[in-house]
Amino acid sequence: MSSANIPASPPPAAKPRRKRHFVLWAILGLFFLFLLWALFSANPFAQVVREILGQPPDQIVLNRPFSVSPHSFRYYTFRVPAGTNNVFLMGHFAAVEDTKPGGGPSSAEVQVEGGIEVLVLSESSFGDWRKGARPDSLYDSGPVSRADVRVQIPRSQQLYYVVFSNRTSQSTAKRVDSKLVLRFSSWLPGWMHS
Repeated sequence: MSSANIPASPPPAAKPRRKRHFVLWAILGLFFLFLLWALFSANPFAQVVREILGQPPDQIVLNRPFSVSPHSFRYYTFRVPAGTNNVFLMGHFAAVEDTKPGGGPSSAEVQVEGGIEVLVLSESSFGDWRKGARPDSLYDSGPVSRADVRVQIPRSQQLYYVVFSNRTSQSTAKRVDSKLVLRFSSWLPGWMHS
């Protein structure tokens, strides 16, 4: 009896694991990008995501335009709420010459003579600054026409001052548009905000 030569069927091919690993890494990468966006975006939906994750909502310190006369300054105050960690004052400001009579907004941005100086000071430092001293500040923009603000605020119950100084201007009022918020990130380590 002769045996027929029946070709042996090849063993079933193992499904490639690389494809599954790639999909898993792609999903993890997308999740990581979404998390970064949610943590650092100013988008209102990102704020909702942060609140769901346990971060308190941003607290508005300032969100309106105003004028600062020559040789003068304006200030706004805020306190850090109790029980919060990793508090940052964040936002931006822009200054233009206030050319309209009566303090209205200027019609076009022009080069700002001397710029506007923005400082963030503790209550005691603000008192010294008003007397003409140059105390330690948490933030000092120097005389500029615009800047982004990002400064960590110490955990304290004291009063803080955001000062918009036009003291160096000889004759020009400044129109300032600013949005500043306190951002609380008590569940994130401080190094993630640097």
